[in-house]
Amino acid sequence: MKGGAMIIPRWINWYFLISCFFVTSCGNEQISDFKETRQSQVQIDLRGLKTFSNSGNLQDVASVVDSLNLKVLPRDGTDQLHSRKLTQTDSIITFDIEVERGPVEFNAEIFSNNQTLIYAGSDAFEVREDGFEVRIQLMPVNAILAVEPDSLFMGADGVFSVLNKGTKQLEWWVEEIIPELKCGNVLCLQIRPESDFVPAKSSMSVTAIFNGDTLGTNFLVRLASQVGHVEFNVLTADSTQ
Repeated sequence: MKGGAMIIPRWINWYFLISCFFVTSCGNEQISDFKETRQSQVQIDLRGLKTFSNSGNLQDVASVVDSLNLKVLPRDGTDQLHSRKLTQTDSIITFDIEVERGPVEFNAEIFSNNQTLIYAGSDAFEVREDGFEVRIQLMPVNAILAVEPDSLFMGADGVFSVLNKGTKQLEWWVEEIIPELKCGNVLCLQIRPESDFVPAKSSMSVTAIFNGDTLGTNFLVRLASQVGHVEFNVLTADSTQ
């Protein structure tokens, strides 16, 4: 961002995809002398979750989303737990599973980077034939912190958005600014406000104030909350450029 231009959220028509995504499973049959099993790939589509950004651009948002658990609970057989660390570039997560024919429960959960449960969903399914399909709708179950954009390029004051697309009120605060440089008697980079509350499914504008002459400095700003933390960069530059 140059010249302190304010970021204007661009709400998209498919906004409600933020609240859910689906798990799809397609299997192949294997029959032994003792039991019948189905081998399957469970695919978890994260693209709906990644429209978390107001602009719909994943690369412009930093969030607390951290890891995914898939629990497979057959009535007959051994419970399974499949886990995956999530990255900002993940689109579809695939798990290879094998279950016996019969009732199976699928539970999916997403955790934040302080191990708070933020999305959850489940479905019970009767596995019978080859090519079965399971659809799990995951819903937010807590506050969810995100920041847009995940970087600011500024020569004067800049504005970013603190987002809460969860179901509970979010409390956030500035935990750290690195480096902690002083310009006179004040910090060269200040965040105003330094803390606040954001209602469920809401956002607020926050200002980054540049007070000094440390041009070209790349600041790392860390915001914390009850559901984890996010980090984003602020690069100071000459506003006349």
